[in-house]
Amino acid sequence: MNFILGILLTLSGINSTYIVKWNLKDNKITSSITVKTSIWKVTSYCQCPKCCGKFSDGITASGKKVKVGMVANNWLPFGTKVFIKGLGEFTVEDRGNKKYFGTKEEKRKTIDVYFNSHKEAKEFGVKFLKVKVL
Repeated sequence: MNFILGILLTLSGINSTYIVKWNLKDNKITSSITVKTSIWKVTSYCQCPKCCGKFSDGITASGKKVKVGMVANNWLPFGTKVFIKGLGEFTVEDRGNKKYFGTKEEKRKTIDVYFNSHKEAKEFGVKFLKVKVL
């Protein structure tokens, strides 16, 4: 019966989305989640030696075969979903060079999007886009 007596709202702010569960019976907010959106440096890579060096075997740091829809980030846990405005939803399954992507202690807002070919990755280049960690 809670589903009938409650409502789920999504409110968008300038830099955040707030997901609120409101209990209509008690007229109270029972839970809320804030999903932050901010500008990140979005880079691109493929599985070639130019992009990945000695790690160009097509296997991600999480042990999965690379495929479109995966991204690299050094501090978000594997399996984390992110939404990149204009590109869509991706899953963190890889890691990048600490020099560019930081560490768990030094969190840099940089994410590397996987492409099937070096040509596609080069054409994408580097962009600064809104990223939301889901």
